[in-house]
Amino acid sequence: MDLKRFRGEGEGKRNDLTHEATAAATDLGGFTRYRDRHQQKRRALRLCRFGANQEAALVWDNYLEKLPREKRSRAAIGRAGHRDVDERSNRWHASVVRDSLPALSDACPLPLATPEEVSSTSFSDTFLHQRRRRRSPSNPTMILHWLWKHADPTADGGDVYRTLLVFLVVIITVRLLQMFREVRSLPPGPWGFPVIGYLPFLKGDAHLHFKELAKKYGSMFSTKLGNQLIVVLSDYKTIREAFRREEFTGRPHTEFSSILGGYGIINSDGKLWKDQRKFLHERLRQFGIKCVGTGKEHMETRIMGEVETFLRTLSRQKDAPMDLNTPLAMSVSNVICTIMMSVSFQHDDSRFKRFMDLIEEGFKLFGSIASVNFIPLMRYLPGLQETRKKLAQNRCEMAEFFQETVDNHRTTFDPSNIRDLIDTYLLEIQRAKEEGCDEQLFEGKDHDRQIQQIIGDLFSAGMETIKTTLQWSVVFMLHHPEVAKAVQEELDEVVGRKRLPKLEDLAYLPYTESTLLEVLRRSSIVPLGTTHAATRDVYLNGFKIPKNTQVVPLLHAVHMDPTLWDEPEKFQPTRFLSAEGKVTKPEFFLPFGVGRRMCLGDVLARMELFLFFSSLLHVFHLEVPQGEPLPSLKGNAGVTVTPDPCKVRLVSRPMEVEMDFLSENQTLRNVGT
Repeated sequence: MDLKRFRGEGEGKRNDLTHEATAAATDLGGFTRYRDRHQQKRRALRLCRFGANQEAALVWDNYLEKLPREKRSRAAIGRAGHRDVDERSNRWHASVVRDSLPALSDACPLPLATPEEVSSTSFSDTFLHQRRRRRSPSNPTMILHWLWKHADPTADGGDVYRTLLVFLVVIITVRLLQMFREVRSLPPGPWGFPVIGYLPFLKGDAHLHFKELAKKYGSMFSTKLGNQLIVVLSDYKTIREAFRREEFTGRPHTEFSSILGGYGIINSDGKLWKDQRKFLHERLRQFGIKCVGTGKEHMETRIMGEVETFLRTLSRQKDAPMDLNTPLAMSVSNVICTIMMSVSFQHDDSRFKRFMDLIEEGFKLFGSIASVNFIPLMRYLPGLQETRKKLAQNRCEMAEFFQETVDNHRTTFDPSNIRDLIDTYLLEIQRAKEEGCDEQLFEGKDHDRQIQQIIGDLFSAGMETIKTTLQWSVVFMLHHPEVAKAVQEELDEVVGRKRLPKLEDLAYLPYTESTLLEVLRRSSIVPLGTTHAATRDVYLNGFKIPKNTQVVPLLHAVHMDPTLWDEPEKFQPTRFLSAEGKVTKPEFFLPFGVGRRMCLGDVLARMELFLFFSSLLHVFHLEVPQGEPLPSLKGNAGVTVTPDPCKVRLVSRPMEVEMDFLSENQTLRNVGT
């Protein structure tokens, strides 16, 4: 190729010749764009390696005949001015042609251009500029080509290096293709960075951030938090459809569940969870927690005993600012203790106070290790290791508390007189031993440990949710005294001033009930619901949900959806009343979840909420202490969304003297056993 051709006038001609010279220079150097000739050259090299020199010579001659004349000359490459190509070609010619194919050495002369020839060409600068510009690969094909080019087979270990390189490239390519296919089939959503995912962008309250993402990506979106795939559902129809299916009954394997060892019911799944849920449904129904009957009347008596204790505790500090949190938590906890363990504690009992402190500490520690659920390697950080130890100690001390109660029940157990939930489990264990299948009971797990964790699960879930909802009811009554007044007027009309409300009054108190429903909707104390996990690959709304994906119901978004609720930010109890004044609950009202994993104690929760809330407003006026601001409605997101601590001033609403149980002269029922 005559180098004078590159001195033509005009930029267009120069560019055309540049591309032509580049192609000519790269073909013989191993960068050919013509597959047939390239395959012939590679075939010749393979034949050389196996000693078939004669056959290789024929293939090589055929390869040279098909090359244009100017490309047979090594001088064309030499004049291109690329030193790396010259040196590589010389090594290749020496190691392959001259050593392996001496017969071809004369047939394939590769004269090199002198440095003077290279420097004298006006094209060399242009070509070198093009090569420098392309030195950093800009796409996967160029990157692979660059890696292959620099893996020199003539160097020591070159073949091994190339083998490892090919293996690495294949693994990465396959994984990238898998990820690409998975991403295309998943719901849309933000993905963030490798390893850490979207975690750096998840700021503020998670449920509020997810609500904004739902506006952008739709009512069903996915994201990666660390190495965990999350699918968030914010449409009530999709939530109902998903959580009624068997494929979404799993629970994610978290750091907390590993500490618990798979015991209990909240963090268990599979056959153990199914058996325990069925067993608890049947036993709770016997105690009146799941249906109406004599069991429910007995349950009401237990609850009302604690309601009276709670009201008397408040009456001792009436007319003075006070925090309702502590007496409320102890009274609600005592209700659950009587149901599960037939135990009720005095509010000043030091052992009971320690037990309450353990529950509060456990919730805080649980929240502090949540990041480990998404980035498991973080568990080895010194700070989180210490937190994990504290959490394990916390659970151990609570287990000792429950085990002492279980041991006491064993000494007084009577199969003909089942007192509480512990007795029902002891009876189940006794029957299993008599039938010789006690080793299969609870899927082979330790019996006492399972009882401990069942009690802990039901106690923690029941106490925290009911207590927090009642706290929010007080906050909303302080913000809306007109609602509180309407509730009190309805109570006075239906119940009168001679007694406290009873469960049978609920049917005649629609405004009181609708007010509680509005508290549940507006507070949404569990804004992300109960996280489920897909037990296998499944499709939902046309999108693929891979196995072990965490599926989160965004209940807060459902309860605050302006397309479902008129002015959702407004506290308006009448939204649950029909034109006839009857209570109506729309299908998109999901305070206790939905599906197979919905709250087991929803009936008990409604009973407690009604009796505590109605009795409090029946006996006291709620006022903001003088000089104090109204409590915030924003809330603090943790395990539940809790209101800010606030003081309340209680003003008595006089009852008739003969029924004034707040008097110190009156005895309280079912207290202090």
